[in-house]
Amino acid sequence: MYQDVEQLLLAHGIKYQKKGNIIKCLCPNPSHDDRHIGSFSFDTIKGVGHCFACGCSVNIFSFNKLLGEKLEYKGDVNYEFTKSLKPKKEEVVYTKPIVYGKLYNPFYDNKIMNFLHGIGWSDEFIEEKGVKYCRYCEMIGENIANDIDEKPTVMENRICIPIYKDGKLVNYECRTFDNNPIKVKYVRGCSSNLIYGIDNVDLNKEVILSEGIKNIGKCWTVNKNVISSFGNQITDIKLRILNKIPNLLVFLDNDKGGLLMAQKLKEGYEGNLRATFCPKFYKKGSEIKGFDMNDCTLQEIQEYINHTMSIDKAIRKLSNDKSDEIFWL
Repeated sequence: MYQDVEQLLLAHGIKYQKKGNIIKCLCPNPSHDDRHIGSFSFDTIKGVGHCFACGCSVNIFSFNKLLGEKLEYKGDVNYEFTKSLKPKKEEVVYTKPIVYGKLYNPFYDNKIMNFLHGIGWSDEFIEEKGVKYCRYCEMIGENIANDIDEKPTVMENRICIPIYKDGKLVNYECRTFDNNPIKVKYVRGCSSNLIYGIDNVDLNKEVILSEGIKNIGKCWTVNKNVISSFGNQITDIKLRILNKIPNLLVFLDNDKGGLLMAQKLKEGYEGNLRATFCPKFYKKGSEIKGFDMNDCTLQEIQEYINHTMSIDKAIRKLSNDKSDEIFWL
């Protein structure tokens, strides 16, 4: 198995690092503009890979599919990589994050509270979700904390939102509040391949799904039955979690990522699905960008939740050229 994975990467000219049965390379997810080796690792014994930045998880077959179905080596040999391998079930290991340093209560810092209120987070949301902040700390997954070759994730001047699965702490989403170009970081060794807030919503009511925690922090004031998928990458594991929800309303970002998310939900979500998004645009240089939930006022969020459409109609609208006017009704 080890030689097969290594040959696969060599054939595609992909740089990688190896230690024992672990191979690290750039994330193969086409929607993840990964530029630094470290987030994505492939376990050649288990036959699975995972990106701790975007949440993309692959087995040997889906990994190969992303990189190319066939590998052509120098010479006359045409090596078909997938034939000799058996599929493995996609699995995720959820591990507790260890924090080296101090996390502070934001209620005792006016500057931090002004930032949180500025992005639409209420005191009630901050308190209930256990939001903290750090000036400087380091975090790493408990399962790799004793590996001297694994470096902790440095968190500096960041809002730290604890992430739970089945009541157990499994990660932190750490969001910058000082214009750091890396807006969001997760803890090395911990997975974000899950749905944030799924343990705290009423499944008997319609649940609102948004991409990011920043979005749902604002939406929570309007409707507390809201969850986050940690980005537009809807993995099979996330779909299995979402399929426990009978009625889902997805509040899409008005961009290519929102379209990708809509298409994946159409393919794999099994319950009653409605969609909405903010139809507004803004210019960023020469580009036209779509608004997301966090760009909306509370009144607009309520309006768009009340004005929904089928997932097919949302896909058609999001597929339009952004230079054309999109009519809401």
